[in-house]
Amino acid sequence: DFGASAGSRPLTWLLDPALLDAAKSLVAGNPPRSLAPPAAKTDTSSESPTPDSTTSPEPSPSSTEEPTEEDPEVAAAATAGSAWLDRLHEALDSSEILALPYGDVDVAASAESDSSIYQRPRDRSGTVLAPWGLAMAPAIAPPDGFLNDRAIDLVKNDTTALVTDRMFPGGAPAVARTAGARLVTTSSDAATGGPGPDDPLATVALRQRIVSEAALRLLEPGHRPLVVVLPQNWSPTGSSGFFEGLDTGWLRLT
Repeated sequence: DFGASAGSRPLTWLLDPALLDAAKSLVAGNPPRSLAPPAAKTDTSSESPTPDSTTSPEPSPSSTEEPTEEDPEVAAAATAGSAWLDRLHEALDSSEILALPYGDVDVAASAESDSSIYQRPRDRSGTVLAPWGLAMAPAIAPPDGFLNDRAIDLVKNDTTALVTDRMFPGGAPAVARTAGARLVTTSSDAATGGPGPDDPLATVALRQRIVSEAALRLLEPGHRPLVVVLPQNWSPTGSSGFFEGLDTGWLRLT
């Protein structure tokens, strides 16, 4: 709802495609899934003849069973999941989408142990958001904003890596390149929100901190762009006035 309230204003989403699959599973009734390895296939072509077209197949046991009564909790989750997916589709339809590796895998841990742990979910995320056909660009965004050298080595040229400006002592560039990777630096100060004593992450407080950080950069030579990743687990109580307060004569969203 908060993202959708941006309307036609430019907005970039960091999206884990696994989240959509989880919602789709709820809509489908939250069917159970096995964690066991897949059974090996066996050749049964010589064990039994293939029935011809005139043979009536035996009815399966499930086809004669009485339908079970739907669990009200499952039904409620399916309804909520369907409404959430519709709302998300509406919000994403005209926005830029950066796709995290499937399951938002820990890139640094993958680099330390086995790089394929990162590559498999990276490939699984893909570049198109099914079934809506919305284009996505690959990205990584560690929750604390830090990537070590090994993790950076995993980042491909076409992948956007969002890192904290605290990785660059003495001043961070807007974009840095190292070992072929493209690192976009985000403002750690803007994400902390406003001053006390009120809640620093209240909607207005956070908005005003973003505006203040942008104003400071406007006074600097070169006018470095300000990139803000909204705080982890932030849940605004409302969206009224947030984006409207960014409609100034000197601040331009991209």
